[in-house]
Amino acid sequence: MKVLAFAAALIFSSSLAFAEETAAPAADMFNEMKTSFLSMLDERITNLNEAKTCVSSATNREEMKKCHSALKQDRMEMLEKMKAAREERRERRKEMREQRREEKNEHSGH
Repeated sequence: MKVLAFAAALIFSSSLAFAEETAAPAADMFNEMKTSFLSMLDERITNLNEAKTCVSSATNREEMKKCHSALKQDRMEMLEKMKAAREERRERRKEMREQRREEKNEHSGH
């Protein structure tokens, strides 16, 4: 019975250590996502303010079209940046999962 309790305590303590190790990268990824999102919002606000200034100064329909085209171009560029950042995060999460699996297999003795 003491051996069983000792084994359970050992497994529990190693799983806690593993949980602490995996929590740090998750927190880092959250902070990175938060920073990235705030940066994108700032960029979007800047683009909207530029579009507002452009529209305010427009004197005819052609100038308004240019304002709209510029805003659309900015939006498309931002979407491409977001897609690239999302793909990069997916790849890092995939690498982290693989690393955790390898560590788990090492700890289990396989």
